[in-house]
Amino acid sequence: MAVPVLRMVPQPDGRPHPELRADGPSPRVQAETGGEPLTVLRTRKAVLGCVTSPDRVMAGITADGELRTCPVLGAERQDKRGGMLNMNPPDHTTFRKPVNRIFTRAADDAAREDAEAVALDLAARLRGHKTSDLAADYADPFAAAVVCRSLGLPAGEWPHILAGSQNAFPPVHGVAAIDRVDAGWREAYEFYALTRDRAHPDVTVAQISRAFRGFGLAPLTHVLGNVGGGYPAVRQSARRLLREMAGDYRFHADACLRRTMSWSALTGLVLNTRALFPLDVPRRCAAEEGTYLDGKFFAPGQLALPSLAAAAADLAWPPPAADIAFSSGRHRCPGGRLARMWLTAAAEIFFTIHPKARLSGDEGPWEGDTLAAPRWVTVTGLS
Repeated sequence: MAVPVLRMVPQPDGRPHPELRADGPSPRVQAETGGEPLTVLRTRKAVLGCVTSPDRVMAGITADGELRTCPVLGAERQDKRGGMLNMNPPDHTTFRKPVNRIFTRAADDAAREDAEAVALDLAARLRGHKTSDLAADYADPFAAAVVCRSLGLPAGEWPHILAGSQNAFPPVHGVAAIDRVDAGWREAYEFYALTRDRAHPDVTVAQISRAFRGFGLAPLTHVLGNVGGGYPAVRQSARRLLREMAGDYRFHADACLRRTMSWSALTGLVLNTRALFPLDVPRRCAAEEGTYLDGKFFAPGQLALPSLAAAAADLAWPPPAADIAFSSGRHRCPGGRLARMWLTAAAEIFFTIHPKARLSGDEGPWEGDTLAAPRWVTVTGLS
């Protein structure tokens, strides 16, 4: 039986690729770039076991430590030595400790006031409008503002920051695209090499530059490129979060009217069950003797594709405390908590000012693949 090729293109309804859903038809899929087939893990238990275990790492490198030539996502090509997403201790610990000291709960709380001010300004501008495209008028400018301010870079640098994210998250569409992805990473590192000295001294880029002083330019720009490339995912997530809340009254009614759920919990609920689950990251089994996942035996180096989209179908209401969209294992996203704070602020401020906002039914085509979102989100009922 032929193994289907995983061609992750935007689905008309924003749903994940059929091969990644809980009812997916094939046990294995082939990356567009070739290589060995990947076994798809679809149950919540199997996905959690894979993405939270220190014995599984991203599949950017082979079992011999060489860069894989058949990537699924652009993130796998970030560095010829594998990069932060593929490192294991002690190398990984050396990089992550300085990063973790920057992304603290106290730092996230300190950034909340600024995020709320941005959201308040954008939401207030929409007063008196009959309709609005929440993508162009709210989600996108909100993401651009909070990301640039957090990095400490001018707003005019947003297109460069966004380009890095658009190179990392999407799948690599064929062997011919690998060179373009590699070039995109080089451009991102060159961008941060040029901008690091003119960043605001009190926020992320400057903080990372100080923390990695003595590491050399290549490791420094690698870390900056990783952090800067992850931040803009908030743009797609904000579009989809607002779309879900405006399309389903019970979500913001719970927070605005009945107050039965905090805005933070509400945001986590929507993102856990809907908005972030199309993010599917391949990882390899690192144990020398092999391992079992979901009742399937994996030889050393054999690849698995944990489908967060499929695992979401198994989630009970309300979602568990574990955030499997960002993972909770060794390679979890250091900025995950900050991103959720931003998204919570965006949703709470908008629907507090515009509690009757509803989808007009015109949301346009969907774009993106691993982080799918509607191209525009038209709402009516603004205050």
